[in-house]
Amino acid sequence: MFRDQSCYFCSTMKKQIMCDTMIKHSNCLAAIFLLFAAFLTACNYDKIVPEPDGLDCDAVQLTYNEQVREIIDRNCAYSGCHDGISGNPGNFTTYAGLISRISNGQFESRVLLTREMPPPNATGPTELTQDEIDDLTCWLTQGYPEE
Repeated sequence: MFRDQSCYFCSTMKKQIMCDTMIKHSNCLAAIFLLFAAFLTACNYDKIVPEPDGLDCDAVQLTYNEQVREIIDRNCAYSGCHDGISGNPGNFTTYAGLISRISNGQFESRVLLTREMPPPNATGPTELTQDEIDDLTCWLTQGYPEE
């Protein structure tokens, strides 16, 4: 009776309304899916901490074992913090434990960009020195070599 040629399965007015509603919802869902897909493809992880003006990272070669480990041990990997025992996320007592936080961008974001680590309520140091920030920035810029 109210059959529409564009909707083969609709045979009654009630079904026609349901079909029209479904078509509208499917168009909306398709648009949401496309926006979500565009968002995902536009997002990729790039280095979020650029080399600061005046900092020459090419002038020094930093490695985890030679310079960075001491900074991490003093500011992050002590008892009660990122020691692998206390329950805080990340075990920074080893290079391998630190790499997962570097690879996903959390280390750069929290330590160098927002500078929320170390936190003000830490039992150890509550902030990094400018030299430590510079060394970590250069080390990350250089690809965070272990040795």
